[in-house]
Formats: sequence, structure tokens, C-alpha cells
Amino acid sequence: MTQMPPHQQDRDAVLDIRRSAAHRMSMAASSYGGQVLDWQAHGREWLFPGSPGLHRPGSPLRGGVPVIFPQFAAWGDGPRHGIARHRRWLWLPAPDGELALALQASEQTLAAWPHPFRLELHARLASRSLCLALTVHNPGSTPFSFCAALHTYLRVGDIGDAALYGLDGHDYLESLHGPRQRPPRGPLTFAGPVDRVYPEVAAPLRLQDGDDTLGIEMDGFRDVVVWNPGEAAARQLDDLAPGDHRRFVCVEAGRILDPVTLKPGERWQGRQRLSLAAG
Repeated sequence: MTQMPPHQQDRDAVLDIRRSAAHRMSMAASSYGGQVLDWQAHGREWLFPGSPGLHRPGSPLRGGVPVIFPQFAAWGDGPRHGIARHRRWLWLPAPDGELALALQASEQTLAAWPHPFRLELHARLASRSLCLALTVHNPGSTPFSFCAALHTYLRVGDIGDAALYGLDGHDYLESLHGPRQRPPRGPLTFAGPVDRVYPEVAAPLRLQDGDDTLGIEMDGFRDVVVWNPGEAAARQLDDLAPGDHRRFVCVEAGRILDPVTLKPGERWQGRQRLSLAAG
């Protein structure tokens, strides 16, 4: 077995990283934030892994697939993007090719959001695919409403050469608060910063990255968020290495504009599937 370098061993220990493999693919996740960190298949990495050396203890991990719950961005009274990204999740038993984690309400979460809850994240390697499922359970005695998203960072060779297909004709909101706009015909390309919410997206999407194609599907989620900070804003992010904004685009599966309401005992699930094109 290949020995991991010391810095990799240290990072894995601090972030409590576990790995799994199946179908000639591999993935890794951290119990910090309940976050999938990488997905490797067909000789390349498909998720942007962030800049691990720039991560500050206690801050959310940038890259991979952060879990957003129970609010999106600053659209609410709680912490930006909610409380799940800052917490230590518990590992659940999972077979080969899968990773599973759970987060339950605690004194710390109740101080920020006063509702009992349980989250579960299941990541599964299927044939040519990474399948992610986020489940929210209300174990309390009163209803609650929430927003949720899988803040998926997709790795690209260069953002200027990438194109996202499937949003043609969909209205969108700029940063949640702008008026609805109708994009021009054709694929979405990235000549500068992008921060858009596309409501009620049903059709699958396709990210073209040079010769590589990635299919993106979702179920339970209704909204698609597309984000890249652009060069100027990226310079203000101290956990992003210079030039790294050109190596990713976030294509997020979300339930944002129409929050979910769960009655006591009810569950909700949202799923995102990333699939390699056949070839």
C-alpha cells in the first residue's frame, strides 16, 4: 500500500477524513462539516479540493461539497450558510463505496437555531457517478422551515473554457435580491464573476470542461445556484490561493426560494447525482 506523505496524514487526522472506493473510483469526506472533499474517477479529480494549507481552524472548509442548512447565504437571521458547515458530524456505518455521516441538534446549534433536527449525508459511488443524498428529519414537537443546498465545487481546467448547458431560457436572480432576468440563448459561460439562483430547474445540466463532460441531476431540490467569485472578489478570500478561482465553478443543488416545512416526525430528502459521460 502506498504510504501517504506526512502532511497528508496530518490533514486527515485533523479533519477526520475517511476514504472509500468502488467502480475504479474513489472519494473522501470529513466529519468536519459532514463534507465530501474529493471524487476521483477516470484519471482526474472532479471536485475542486480547495487550498488545504490555507484553511483556518474553526472556519468552514472551502471546496468539495459543503452542506448548507438551515439558511442560504445571509438570507436569514442565523450564521451565513447555516450551522452544519461548522460542526463535527458523526460517522455512520456504510458499505464499501459509500460514506455516511449524521449531525444532530446540540446546545451550540440550538443557540443559533432553536429547533431539534437530524441531518444525514450519504455519498455513494455508482457506475460512473457520485450520488449524494441529504436527509433532514424533524424529531421535535413543533414544525420548522429551512433552506438547504449542496454547495458543490466542480473542478475545471480553466473557468474561461468551461460551459454549463441546460439553463437556456431559465430566469434567474442575481445574488437572491436582484430582479428576475432572462439569460441570452446558449450555454452559460464564465467571463467574470457569477452569482445566480435559477428557480425551479427540472432538466438535467451538463458541464463541459474541455473534452470532459459531467452530467448534473437533482431530485427534491428545486433551485440551481451557479457561483464563481471572479478575480477581484477571490483576492478577498483568504482561504483561496491566487488564481484558484479559475479552477472551479459551483453548481449547487438547492431548496432556497421555497423553503421546506417539516411537521414533527417528518423527513425530507434532496439528492444530487454527478455522472461522467460515457466514452
